[in-house]
Amino acid sequence: MLYVLLIAAWVMFLIYFWGSVASRLGRNFWLYGLTIWFFALPILFLAFDETAQPVVRDHVPSRLALCGVSGELAYTNLPVPGDGLYIGRNPARANLVLSSSQISNVHARVWPDANGAGLWVEDSNSLNGTYYRQPFATDRDSRAAWNRVHGQVLLPPGSHLRLGDRAAEFEVRAV
Repeated sequence: MLYVLLIAAWVMFLIYFWGSVASRLGRNFWLYGLTIWFFALPILFLAFDETAQPVVRDHVPSRLALCGVSGELAYTNLPVPGDGLYIGRNPARANLVLSSSQISNVHARVWPDANGAGLWVEDSNSLNGTYYRQPFATDRDSRAAWNRVHGQVLLPPGSHLRLGDRAAEFEVRAV
């Protein structure tokens, strides 16, 4: 009786072992796990099977999004399309519309960097301004100063963008 239990345990181990090897190689667990009855057959199948080619992934830059930190779009992820976004209060002229009176008709433009380094932002001569804050470099407890956007500014992931006097704040994130 003990021999039967040992043989059953050994068979279960072999099924599990070969099935695990097969699944790590992207093959069917049960198909290869149960072929242990033919002993060396799983090794030959796994070694010489060319149906599954290795996955080669080209470097694809991650998409960037504006993630609402405060304001009416807080806790909202807004992926930035390749042609960018115009942010403003006028729905006829902006793709991202905010209702705050601190936001101009066309307040700012945001578009992704061609190399995936971040998002470019440009203020559209708004009355209340567009501000940015770079990610903390060394001291996480300090508060970095807000800088007003003049011209075009590249914001890497982790940067913050604020429209007006706290009408809306966003963080640049890779999604």
